Amino acid sequence: VGDVRYNPRRGHPTWGKVTRVTALLELPEVPAYGWRRLEFVPVKPSGKLQNRREFYLERRPGVMENEYLRVAINPNGTFDLTDKRNGKVYPSQLLLEDSGDAGSVYIHVEAENDHRTVYSTGAAAEICSLYDTPLGAAYEIKVTLKLPRGLSEDRKRRVADEEICTVTTKLMLYKGVKRVDMLVTVENKAENHRLRALFPSMLENAVTSESGQAFDMVSRPIHIEVDPDLPGEQPYPTHPMQDYCSVSEKGVGLAVAARGIYEYECTDNDEHALALTILRANQFIDTDTFAITPEYFMREAQNVGMPISYQMSLIPHDGQKSTVRREAACGIMDPVLLANRDPEIKVMPDYVRPAEVLGETGEAVKLEGEDLTVTTFKKALKRDTVIVRVLNNGGEDKEGKLALSLPGVKAGEIYLTDLEEKRKEKIGEGNEIAFTIDKYQLKTFEFVI
Repeated sequence: VGDVRYNPRRGHPTWGKVTRVTALLELPEVPAYGWRRLEFVPVKPSGKLQNRREFYLERRPGVMENEYLRVAINPNGTFDLTDKRNGKVYPSQLLLEDSGDAGSVYIHVEAENDHRTVYSTGAAAEICSLYDTPLGAAYEIKVTLKLPRGLSEDRKRRVADEEICTVTTKLMLYKGVKRVDMLVTVENKAENHRLRALFPSMLENAVTSESGQAFDMVSRPIHIEVDPDLPGEQPYPTHPMQDYCSVSEKGVGLAVAARGIYEYECTDNDEHALALTILRANQFIDTDTFAITPEYFMREAQNVGMPISYQMSLIPHDGQKSTVRREAACGIMDPVLLANRDPEIKVMPDYVRPAEVLGETGEAVKLEGEDLTVTTFKKALKRDTVIVRVLNNGGEDKEGKLALSLPGVKAGEIYLTDLEEKRKEKIGEGNEIAFTIDKYQLKTFEFVI
C-alpha cells in the first residue's frame, strides 16, 4: 500500500510503498509500567501450513472457546457466555433495546402516550467468521433494527414511519484471556430515541451495582424508591460510569468495561442486566425555552448518519472490585502499546546514539503493595524532576514500596508533594521509598534526578 511518512533527510514527508501486515501475537509478559522489545524477522516458510483444527478457539460455527470462557452466538445476534471456572451461564448478552426519547440532552424521558420499546430479540442477524487461529477467534455480527423515525409533533408518541439503525459488532475471544472483547459500531437514521446494549447478569439476589469513577468504584442501590412528596426530580435508575460497571453476589459477578460510554443502569428485575447507553438521539437543550426556539436546536445531537464506535469488554468475575479493575486495565482500558523503536534512524544523517538505551525488558517504575495503583508518572510541571502518584483503591490503610527504575537514572532526594506538586517534606533519598498510605488516599512523590 502507499504510505506518507516524514523523511528527515529531505526535511518533508514523502510517499513510499510499504507492505502492511496485521498480526495476532501472543506476547511474553510485559512488566507493569515497563516494556519488552520484540524483533520481527522475515523467514521463508518451512512448508505448507496445516489447518490443525484441534488447536483453534472455534469449536463449531458460531462458538468460540478458550481455557476460561465459552461464547455461543445466537441467530438474533446475542450470545450466551459460559464461565467455565464456575459453570455460571450468562444468556442473551448484547441484547439491544430502543425506546423513544422526549426529554433533552440532559434527561431521558419516554414519550408520554407511547412507551413502545424495540428489542433485537426477534432480529435476524448477519453472522460471519472473521478469523479463527490458535491464538484467538473473531466474528462479525450485524443487527438491523427497524425503529420509529421519530416523535410526533407534540412529542407525546413515536410515529409509525420507520427508519433503519444498524449495529455491527466485532466479537473477539483470545487464548488465555478472561474477558470477551467487542468493537461495537452504531449507524443511526432515526431521531429522538435511546439505544442501549443489555448484558443480563441473572444475579437475582444482587442489591447493588458498582461503577468506576475518578479514583474510586462507587456502589449504588439497584432498587430506586420513588418519593411522591419529593419536590423536583425523582432519583434516576441510570448512573454515571467512567470506565466500567459491575454487578455481583456471593462471589460471582459480571462487569462491562467501555471506552466512551458514560451512562449505565442495572435493571431492577430478575435479570439485573447492565444496560449501557450506546446512543441518545435528541436535539433539545431542555424541554422548555430551547425546545421551542429553532435556532437553539442541536441537529447534530440526533447522531443521524454518523457512525459511532465503542470498544467494550465483557468480564465475568469473582465479585471482587480488585478483579474487575485488573481485568479492565489489562484489556481495552490500558492496553499494551506497540511502538517502532527506530523508524527513521537509518535516514537521519546527524543521528547520535544516546548514552543510555532501553534494554530487552524492564520497567520505568515499580510499585509493591496490595490494592495500590500508579495513577501518574510524568515530569514535574516546573522542575526537571519525576512525579509519581499512587492511589490506595482499598478501604484499609496499606503499606507500599515505590522504586524508580529507569535505565541510567539515579535519584537524589525524594519529596512528598501535594497535587499542585508543592513540596511538603523530604521523606528519603535514592531510587526507592517505603511508605504507608491511608484508605482511598492519593500520595504524590517527587524524585530529584
